[in-house]
Amino acid sequence: MRATLFRILLVLGAIGVSLALSAARPARAAGLGSACTLGYYSATGLSPCIAALPGFYVNTTGATAPTICPAGTVCPSGATSVPTEVLAGYYAPAGSITGTQCPAGNFCPAGSAAPKADVPGTYSAAGASAATQCPAGNFCPDPQMAQPFPDKLGYYSPAGATAATICPAGDFCPAGSAAPTKDVPGTYSAAGASAATQCPAGNFCPDPQMAQPFRDQPGYYSPAGATAPTICPAGTFCANSGTVTPAIDPAGSYSAAGAASATICPAGTYCPIGSAAPIQDSVGSYSPAGSANQIPCPPGASCAGGLLVGSVEQNLLIDPANPTVTTAITLAATAIGGTQTQTLLLGLPATDSPYQITGFSLTGGGAGQFSLVGLAVNQIVKANQPLGFALDFTPTGLGPVSAILTIDAAPYGGPDPSFLFNVSGSGLPVPEPAGAGLLLAGLAGLCGLRARRRAR
Repeated sequence: MRATLFRILLVLGAIGVSLALSAARPARAAGLGSACTLGYYSATGLSPCIAALPGFYVNTTGATAPTICPAGTVCPSGATSVPTEVLAGYYAPAGSITGTQCPAGNFCPAGSAAPKADVPGTYSAAGASAATQCPAGNFCPDPQMAQPFPDKLGYYSPAGATAATICPAGDFCPAGSAAPTKDVPGTYSAAGASAATQCPAGNFCPDPQMAQPFRDQPGYYSPAGATAPTICPAGTFCANSGTVTPAIDPAGSYSAAGAASATICPAGTYCPIGSAAPIQDSVGSYSPAGSANQIPCPPGASCAGGLLVGSVEQNLLIDPANPTVTTAITLAATAIGGTQTQTLLLGLPATDSPYQITGFSLTGGGAGQFSLVGLAVNQIVKANQPLGFALDFTPTGLGPVSAILTIDAAPYGGPDPSFLFNVSGSGLPVPEPAGAGLLLAGLAGLCGLRARRRAR
């Protein structure tokens, strides 16, 4: 503006000098001078005439003074008769020789006397003839902005925005988003998310635009990205909420579909690993509760409905607090070559969590005369559901024999202690057949009868 004012003062000074010179000359006789033409002037309006300086114009004949070029126009050269409207993208204050480029953050339509400031929601580069609306995916918070701000990750902006908006929960917004993008089923997004998150395993996301996943309930499981929970199949169980993969039922237990825990196989049935339902013992076999296999009925014993008739079960307790305490298992004396079967129920204290069988063995001098039936690795022992199995004793000689039964059991993922049991039995002579005794008694009677007759 100072330069423009200086130009105006310079031109006014030139006009004053011109008028002074004209006044100093002798006046011409009337009718001797000609009128000044367009673009020229003099103190009298008659020749000799002076050309209007740049920034001024003369648009009448016989002019006695030039006129300053009005704001919004330019007078680029001397002897201008008509001002020129300043071009779009430029502005011109009064007395301008040329237009000045519109500065960034402002706009100048054609004929602008001064720049017009952009309002929030718009912007302008240098030389703009009109403000530009802030494009979608950007925001323009301030007046007189030269360029818009692009939206950050997790935000969006429609066209003309003065501020970025945080992406709502259930949607995601990459950088430069014009609008939120909806999550699809199997994904979810918290507020301010720049990308949808896959539903994690053990959870499911059934609906679009979910803010957080739903956790699976016991009896169900879900892989990553699930849109619905899957019921735990028969022969497996899903114990906890958020199950990722079903657990296979251990030997001696079973599960129907949708089970949250395995059920101990009842007495009279057996359950191999992964059983969907108990299997009834066949004729001539029996099974204590928790059996993985059916047990053949011992010789001379009676089995009805999968139960050993007349069998007395012995309860064994594995106490994690006292794993070194031993328990005695004494089998009845049995004739050599015969078999004595003892049914055993393995339990836990009421306060303990389930244990899993990890191994077992019989050791000691008499170990070869004892055998385990129905005990398997991975079987489960529960406080309220003892595990049943059988111990057979088949003596091979006379007198007492003994062995050590070692059962390794541990909680899921915990330590693996060993529990010891002292096993003992005694071998008896084989009894003589009853028929031979009767025959000898009969012969003795005949001999006695003959002797009495002879004595008579």
